[in-house]
Amino acid sequence: FTMSGGRHLYLRHPGDGFACTVKKLGSGVDTRGEGGYFIAPPSRGPAGQYRFIGPVDWHNLPELPEALRKWLTAPKARPATPATHV
Repeated sequence: FTMSGGRHLYLRHPGDGFACTVKKLGSGVDTRGEGGYFIAPPSRGPAGQYRFIGPVDWHNLPELPEALRKWLTAPKARPATPATHV
């Protein structure tokens, strides 16, 4: 758990230039990839200490599900261009 009561889920990096995202999956959901970092247990902060819920094997993390990878790497949808009247 994080100090604010949130959770971190650790998955294996897919190794293909995967970037960080903020709120792409929803409010309060961020991902970390190339150039990103996270705070992991047993780090401490002003509000307390991060802790694991169970054991973590850093050498055997679960794969990132393919559907989730596709969603995170999909190009951003562009807003519709308003029609102009002449």
